[in-house]
Amino acid sequence: MSEEKGLNPAILDIAALSAAIASRCPSKTAEMIERLHDRGIPDHQIREVVITARSVAAESWERASEMIDAVLAGEPLESCLSRASADSSSYCNTTDKSCCGPAESKTSCC
Repeated sequence: MSEEKGLNPAILDIAALSAAIASRCPSKTAEMIERLHDRGIPDHQIREVVITARSVAAESWERASEMIDAVLAGEPLESCLSRASADSSSYCNTTDKSCCGPAESKTSCC
């Protein structure tokens, strides 16, 4: 029986860097960039991760901000959630509850 190996530690650090950026935590972001440098990841690859993470975080915040503005303007929360679900490009499979399953289920992941 062969022993399963986990993910490459650099991949886990890249995921942690992305999460730190998304959560807007400057100290954890700096720590993860330093750790990636220590692992020998080139600056241009780290920059690519940072750009991607910032883009995803900005889009998520933009959608959340639009929903907050709509609720503050008096739109019912259920209507906002329904619109967000319809606008989402990823959906959950409601039968097995795994997120981002087939689009046919029309149930938002968020």
